[in-house]
Amino acid sequence: MLSAWPDHWVTLLAPIAHGSTVSFPNPISMPIAHWGLMATIPSNAARPLRTGDFLNKFYGYVAAKS
Repeated sequence: MLSAWPDHWVTLLAPIAHGSTVSFPNPISMPIAHWGLMATIPSNAARPLRTGDFLNKFYGYVAAKS
């Protein structure tokens, strides 16, 4: 399902783990912080998050350097 607007923001805590190549069917994982909690996406390792599925819901990012 595609949506036109983002409805949740998270903070990426480390680089996205994608193996040796980035390909739409390959699984990815990432540590995030949201709502004051730390989590790993996907939360269920038995249901991997595919790169293509992630990109269907990714709207962009904000980067800052101090």
